[in-house]
Formats: sequence, C-alpha cells, structure tokens
Amino acid sequence: MQIFVLILVLLAIIGSVLSDTSPKFVELENMLKPKVLTELLAQETTGGIMSTILLKSNGSLLAFAGSGDKEARVTAAIASSIWTAYHSNIKQSFHTESLNFVLMDCDDGKVAITSISDLLLCLHSKKSVGLGLLKTKTLALAKYLEGPLSELDHELV
Repeated sequence: MQIFVLILVLLAIIGSVLSDTSPKFVELENMLKPKVLTELLAQETTGGIMSTILLKSNGSLLAFAGSGDKEARVTAAIASSIWTAYHSNIKQSFHTESLNFVLMDCDDGKVAITSISDLLLCLHSKKSVGLGLLKTKTLALAKYLEGPLSELDHELV
C-alpha cells in the first residue's frame, strides 16, 4: 500500500513538473534552433553568394553558411562595425533613427547588411553578382526571417 501511495505521489510530481509553464520551460520555446537556421542560410548561399551571416549588433556570430568559421567571425565583426558607424552618423547628421540597408562594393566582392529585429543579416557575394540581385536576396531573406526572429527572447539569443 505504501509503494502504491509513493508511486501516486511521484506521478503527481512528475505531472506537475511537465505541465509547469514557468519561465524555465517557456525559455526553450523561444530559443534559436541553430541547425535549422544554418540550413536556411545555406539555401541563400548560391548563385555567387559566398556567405550568409546572422549576427548580433555587437558582432557576435549567431549562425552562418558559406565561408569558414574564422572568416565568418571576421566578416561579422566588420559588418557590425560598419553598421554601427553608419547608424551613429545617420543619427547625428540626419536626426533620424532609421538605417535600413547598407550595400558596399569592395575589392573582393559585394556586401549587403540589413537589420532584422535587434539582429543583423549580412550577405557577402562575388564581384560578379549585381548589386540589385544582392539587395533583392538580402531583403527577401530578411522578410522571411523577420517574423520568427522578432518572437525570440533576445536575452536568450
């Protein structure tokens, strides 16, 4: 009889833990899924796009597809610095908060940077890719990611 009561108590405790909606369980629902995100970014790394990078505004790499890890980290840091510089200059010069897009033609290729929620999306392409195509691909991916990324708890990212 005591074993039966003990089993019932254990089942009640397990049931209350599994149905608990405290923050420790809710956090898991709002976290990034790196594998899925990397696969999605990899789909855009075609047609002359060498790398697709999702990063925090401070330059921390969240996910990437394309180039190697070290190159992606360097590109993320540079993209973050460029975005921050342009954003602060626009605030001072034009008295506005909105920087929507940065498009650059560099020696080794072209770069597009845009913001999604509190994050940055950066695409790096070969020289042969047209600026219009690069911008279109970047904006399409940003639009696709905007909904899911805006729902994330950015303290957990």
